[in-house]
Amino acid sequence: MTDIDLTDPKGIVITKMVEDILFPGQSALGQQVTQNRKNPENERVVKAVVGDIKRALNQRPEGTVFMFQRVNEENVSDTDVSIRLKKKLSATELASFRQEILRDLRIGNYYVKDRVSYDKIMDDFDFSIGSVNTIRTFTALLVFFC
Repeated sequence: MTDIDLTDPKGIVITKMVEDILFPGQSALGQQVTQNRKNPENERVVKAVVGDIKRALNQRPEGTVFMFQRVNEENVSDTDVSIRLKKKLSATELASFRQEILRDLRIGNYYVKDRVSYDKIMDDFDFSIGSVNTIRTFTALLVFFC
């Protein structure tokens, strides 16, 4: 992924599942893909193939296509930046990192509005797809019938 030109508006990254469906038995790298055969202007070039992705821990992997998009005034409010660190930071290191990253992520007049931990994102996602309610229901039934 480090060799990919993310500024290429025609570039896409696909998962292995998509590669197997669109190009069975061959590599998708450099191949052209079109969203709509009637509109060849939407042709994209496969820049990389990554492993299959599961949307949630309890689901099967899904075929996924990632399109490159530059951040601008129209889409900046929909932009999320994810940062993963190799090691756990102490409280002082984390505070310093947050201040440093806030400066680095400034985009013109825009700035980072909020920081959310992956644990919180995962909890919110589990709740939104109903797995939290399912677990609570099964637990209540187990307590009631056991």
